[in-house]
Amino acid sequence: MLLDTDEYPDVIRGHWHTHGSQPNVAFTTTSFETVRSLVAKGRGVTLLSDLVYRPWSLEGLRVMRRTVEDSTTYMDVGAVLSETLALSEPAAVVLDYLRVMITRHGEDA
Repeated sequence: MLLDTDEYPDVIRGHWHTHGSQPNVAFTTTSFETVRSLVAKGRGVTLLSDLVYRPWSLEGLRVMRRTVEDSTTYMDVGAVLSETLALSEPAAVVLDYLRVMITRHGEDA
């Protein structure tokens, strides 16, 4: 099963391509809950980011998780700041962390 949101299909296909293969997609949907529900019912498998993974479907069925250790996927992250409101201390910590991580990967923050 393939979750069809934003750039997700391209990221998943890129992951498979990196490993010399391609996904066998029998079902595509834009619904996170549909994917989780069908996986929980044993109707298929999928790759989901940690952002959308939940250990239970809406029906209360367990969704098993396996980590892809050699994943080369990525996620674009952005921040929107107010010109009129002061940045809170927790928000400043998050922005500093993102800047450090981006700098480590050779991009400008």
